[in-house]
Amino acid sequence: MKKTIIALLILVFAASSCFAAFIQIGPTARYNGSYTDVEEMKDIKNYEFGADARVNLGLFGVAANALFSQEGNTRTFNTIMTANLRAEFSILELSIGAGFDLPIVWDKDTGDVLIGFGENQKEISHFLEVFQNSDLLLRAAVGVNLGGLGVSADYKLPLSTIKSHINNPDDTVAFVKKGRVAVSMLVNLF
Repeated sequence: MKKTIIALLILVFAASSCFAAFIQIGPTARYNGSYTDVEEMKDIKNYEFGADARVNLGLFGVAANALFSQEGNTRTFNTIMTANLRAEFSILELSIGAGFDLPIVWDKDTGDVLIGFGENQKEISHFLEVFQNSDLLLRAAVGVNLGGLGVSADYKLPLSTIKSHINNPDDTVAFVKKGRVAVSMLVNLF
């Protein structure tokens, strides 16, 4: 009888450890270069590195990425927060969601704090302006959870890009290239 109970406990533990945990954290990397240029993929400057944290509640989940990059004296701290609908199929996890892309840029030389990317940067003076000037984005992700570890890849596309594509649907390839891919290695905590 004891052997049967121990075998059942091991089976239940093994089955439950195959799924995503309530809380997952781990390192993440996001590629910001061109998907068609192999030389850009080799350049470390085209990547942002940081941390990924997730809270999973059955069909719902919240994901937050904090990414850091530096170019010269300009430092970019990019936080991406999304609310997601998720589904688990054995060890496979699929999710879709929406959230905010909050890129905060600090220029060490001038001391300016800006929000935005490239030429679309705006100066901010208080915290609420970060959300007011950020871009809404859509997220699709796929992940694999084995034991206490998980690997996830996601694709995030700004809503402004989708709106411009609807108005001018000629170049679908350029539209898809405006999204960003991130890969995370996650540790299941609870």
